[in-house]
Amino acid sequence: MCVHNGAAAQVSNCVIHHNKGTGVNVYGGATLELIESEICNNKGRGVSVSDNDTELVMRGNSVHHSSDGVYVYGKAKLTMEENFVHSNSDSGVTVHESGTNASIRRNFLHGNGSGASPVAGSVREGSGEEGVVTRRWWQVGRCSDLRGGGRSGHGQ
Repeated sequence: MCVHNGAAAQVSNCVIHHNKGTGVNVYGGATLELIESEICNNKGRGVSVSDNDTELVMRGNSVHHSSDGVYVYGKAKLTMEENFVHSNSDSGVTVHESGTNASIRRNFLHGNGSGASPVAGSVREGSGEEGVVTRRWWQVGRCSDLRGGGRSGHGQ
């Protein structure tokens, strides 16, 4: 799924999976609000955000079984709250390049490939970001389980 060239969109309660590349790609001055969706089993990144004046707001999503879970760079803006990012082969969340603006609050990151510990090691910080992971919020089944019932609720 691509949102680009200054477009604005809101996506909620969707499953974005098994893409040959990135699951969700936001760039070129676009704005996307991604709410309570599952992004999984993509060959590339789960979510990629790039370019100046591009903005992504993520709330209540599950991002898993891709290369990087969430990758933001190129002076883009990311607001990420109450997401579950797990089981990605590379980083859970990467914020890259000076001038990139990320606010990362109340997310649970677990079992991602980069880093030694399941939480702190899953976040790579560049410069000028507030990359803070504070607590678990969502508990979600596997991507294939969504067809049979979806989310199992809030955790703490």
